[in-house]
Amino acid sequence: MSGERESCQLLDLPSELLARIAGSLHPYDIRAVSETCRPMHVITKLKEVWLSAARRICYESNVFEPTFELPAMDVCQLDRIATAPRRFMRLLADGRPYDLLSSVTARAVSLKAPHGVPCLAPDDGFRRVWLVPGGRFMVAQSKRHIHIWDLGSWLYSVPEKIPSRRRQLYWANTRELLGIPASEDDDRVWLNDCHQSEDAMSLLFTMQQQCDAEGEGGHKYWKLFVLRARFTEAPGSDDNGASAWNVDVRVLSCLQIPRDALTSSFTVRKVDDAITVVSTKSEIFIWRYNHASVAYWPSYAVGELSELTRIQAVHVTPDYVVCAHDSAILTYRIPEFRPADSMESWRRSLLEPCQVSRLARDLAIWTSPRPWHLAQAAQTISKTLEQFSLSEGITRYNVVQNAETEPEVRYVERGYVGTKLGFEDDPAFEDLCNMGAYLPGLDPCDGNGAVCLYQNAPHQVMALAYGGGRQLACAAIPMHAVHTSYRASLRTWSMCPSSGRLCYASAQGPRKVMILDFLPSSNA
Repeated sequence: MSGERESCQLLDLPSELLARIAGSLHPYDIRAVSETCRPMHVITKLKEVWLSAARRICYESNVFEPTFELPAMDVCQLDRIATAPRRFMRLLADGRPYDLLSSVTARAVSLKAPHGVPCLAPDDGFRRVWLVPGGRFMVAQSKRHIHIWDLGSWLYSVPEKIPSRRRQLYWANTRELLGIPASEDDDRVWLNDCHQSEDAMSLLFTMQQQCDAEGEGGHKYWKLFVLRARFTEAPGSDDNGASAWNVDVRVLSCLQIPRDALTSSFTVRKVDDAITVVSTKSEIFIWRYNHASVAYWPSYAVGELSELTRIQAVHVTPDYVVCAHDSAILTYRIPEFRPADSMESWRRSLLEPCQVSRLARDLAIWTSPRPWHLAQAAQTISKTLEQFSLSEGITRYNVVQNAETEPEVRYVERGYVGTKLGFEDDPAFEDLCNMGAYLPGLDPCDGNGAVCLYQNAPHQVMALAYGGGRQLACAAIPMHAVHTSYRASLRTWSMCPSSGRLCYASAQGPRKVMILDFLPSSNA
């Protein structure tokens, strides 16, 4: 009876307040509440309820703001946006392990130079593609150009072939954009993943160039560029009535890394509006690109840990860096920043870690969040990953961020899944753990788990979903299932789990990017 009285008292609240309460619930809880009684059914059909839910899920999934015009959408569209991350995870979890995952739609865009631009070279093709979270926009690199595409939202049905030139929001010659001198080769330039800017309408991304030192036969050095892509709303709309966009790309800063300063090629771990975090096989450096200064040190410990293997993951707090190797986690206090153009700043002097966590030498995967998610509040990421790292048996370090004390590092000693789904004995998993294999990125999903993707074969991507009290689930995404008679070896690929969209270019057809959608559109 007391429960009934409380229910009645709740329903006595003004409808505006009930709508705010309902809008703060998880989308699937909103659906459940709508079935309890007629008044709540009416409340949960209000647009403001689903607008609030969609905004919150987009924020948690780091969906790029220009992806959707949320206030202009109807309740059905807002529902599909808010539930998309969970529906994609369920799509993986509901199938049989290692089943092939079939796309709902498949489309293509072709590499074509804009009107008035010289024709492309015969050997030109897509080198790198990165889907911006939300799945609508793609940052891509071909042999001589950088471009940004509007692929259209997965919410709408679109033709099998997307008009390529109408979808190109930005196109620039790499040499001209980066200011590469004619004496330097522009063929050894690589685009890195997108990162979130504090400006909701901007993307940050980096590019790296390998150069030959003049007069120093065989010696090479690196340049690292930070770029910002700023989106502004353009007049008119696209085929589905969504806003059109103009994009302006600017180079914010360039770092020329001294010859022989680094022992190997490097990976950009994070970029925000102040710093770029980079690691090689055994070194870390943080570049404050607005102040032209760096903090550099090798990551290894004396004694037993002096022969550490490749750095697998890096997490940065305001004062500390947590560096995960396969057999240890080392925590460093960030050293002094020094002028980036001084050789003294790149001296390989030993920095003693302030904390060392030794791990068993078993196979392990270090699944660090993709760079886009590293801009979220630290407590949000830590809470999300902790839920499945400890309960599901996946190795993952968590950092409790506190600028005044050393971060607390938690870990699971055995780094693989164990007997769940027999994954430990799978040859593909052993390949994944191999140092030479592609190390997966992680997308925190819906505050309740994560999706991890990796390439387990030349023509196939494996999708793993875990967390949220569910067993680990996996599905294979074959690239040859889309209107081809051969197995298309992947040249580049990217996926957005929050929209269920994957794009890729194959080695056999490098001038075409295929876009696969795994969630049905609202008008399908």
